[in-house]
Amino acid sequence: PLSKEGTFISKIKARISFSGLKEAYSVKRRIATWNFALMMIKDRPLLGSGIGTFQYNSLNYQAKFFEQGDNRSIYPHGYAKEAHNEYLQLVAELGIIGLGILLWIMIVYFYKGLIFLNKTEDNEKKGILIGLMGAVVAVLIDGIFSFPLHLPATLVLFWLFLGISMNIITEKKSEQIENSIKEESCHLINIYRYKSVFRIIIILLFLLVSMTLARPFIAKIYLYYGNIEIRKKNEDEALHLYQKALKYDPYYGHAANSVGRILKNKKIYDKAQEYLERAEKTFDAHTLPSELAMVYYRQDKFNEAEEKFKKAISYQPNKKSMVPIYTNLGNNYFKMGEYDLAKDAYRDALKIEPDFVQAHFNLSQVYFRQNLQREAVEELLTVIRLAPDSKEAEIARIIIHKGVQEERERKEEEKNKDQEK
Repeated sequence: PLSKEGTFISKIKARISFSGLKEAYSVKRRIATWNFALMMIKDRPLLGSGIGTFQYNSLNYQAKFFEQGDNRSIYPHGYAKEAHNEYLQLVAELGIIGLGILLWIMIVYFYKGLIFLNKTEDNEKKGILIGLMGAVVAVLIDGIFSFPLHLPATLVLFWLFLGISMNIITEKKSEQIENSIKEESCHLINIYRYKSVFRIIIILLFLLVSMTLARPFIAKIYLYYGNIEIRKKNEDEALHLYQKALKYDPYYGHAANSVGRILKNKKIYDKAQEYLERAEKTFDAHTLPSELAMVYYRQDKFNEAEEKFKKAISYQPNKKSMVPIYTNLGNNYFKMGEYDLAKDAYRDALKIEPDFVQAHFNLSQVYFRQNLQREAVEELLTVIRLAPDSKEAEIARIIIHKGVQEERERKEEEKNKDQEK
């Protein structure tokens, strides 16, 4: 009775069960991410793909991973901005050389730290250093399953701990260096005559660096307010804000993608193509290939559209979301006159969703082009059965009625010819 629905124990059981499901999902997601991170490493093992590029390459390599065997059905889909393993991500972005540099820093750090602990008799410094080294070890272990060095707070603390540790370790050496500098300072006294000039140069450099660093941040603010306007369905104001974001950061792919989508909705396809292609260089999203494919399709650039439709299919989070893209790919082949390929694409859509009306209707048009009248009529009848009140069903009735009339006229014509003979 305590396990009945609504009781305290039943709620605890439900929560434990949900937590277990979430944990299983998280583990599978990490395994998938590690696998396609290894694929990235395999492609560029020495120097990597560049710092900060993991999230840009993530969807592309995830798509390749899901194409292998049953991976799509085994592992959950997602968008991994981080690899959930600092070392895999480091090698993916900076290659074996990057990992080697980090290992060298860590080896030198712990080597010097352990030597200092063995030699020093200052218990206070010993205690502080052990605490700092323990914190560094904790971050390094956490990096096996997470991304602490991509979290600003942890990143700052990590390097701060290293810096304080090295300051403790090299304190005596620092004093010796300071004394030698004082001895040499008499030779450098003339430099202080130009102190004001140096100050002005430093201030100018500081302002330049500050403005350079501030521009991407300002661009993100404009993007944020642009997204608010989109939610209000105010596309014109959103477009204005997104374009302002691009003025501050011309390489901000997210903003370029947003501009491209609005221009596509406004049917300004040439400009939409320009912005979406610009976005593609520095940004990636599940929707980007399909948006770009439709822009190409609307401009009769069918070869380019075909490539992007195929990429869009591989980017989808589940099979159901592939259905409209398979249908659009079929439409693209139909326009190209590739009727067999169009037929295959529509059938792929129907394998996933057998009752998808648009695919049945479009498939009927392919059959008509191939003079397969009976198969075409069967598809039209399926459309009428599945969605009797739809626009497609209305057109299907007209086509069938017209076909029946033409068949009657043909038979009557043949009958008249026979009578004349």
